[in-house]
Amino acid sequence: MKNNTEKLLTLVELFQILKEKGWKQVDIAKQAGIREQNLSKMSTGVQKQTSFQKYFALKNLLTKEPPEVKTKAAINLKHYMKGFADGVASVKESKHV
Repeated sequence: MKNNTEKLLTLVELFQILKEKGWKQVDIAKQAGIREQNLSKMSTGVQKQTSFQKYFALKNLLTKEPPEVKTKAAINLKHYMKGFADGVASVKESKHV
């Protein structure tokens, strides 16, 4: 008879895998619904045990892709282009008056 038990990962191993996939601690906290203070204790190995709900919330993140990273430059470019478009529109309106 085969034993179909799967080896459970430790919290530190879970965090190592998530970091390798590109997850950041802030995103893990938001997606899993766990406070960042607790996550930092879990990731360093200080907190060795957690509830099943938190453990499986972290484990479910292994199947998901990390959220896109928005750089500050991309955000500033978007605001600049919006301002540029507003300026062009106001210039066109003033020529037609």
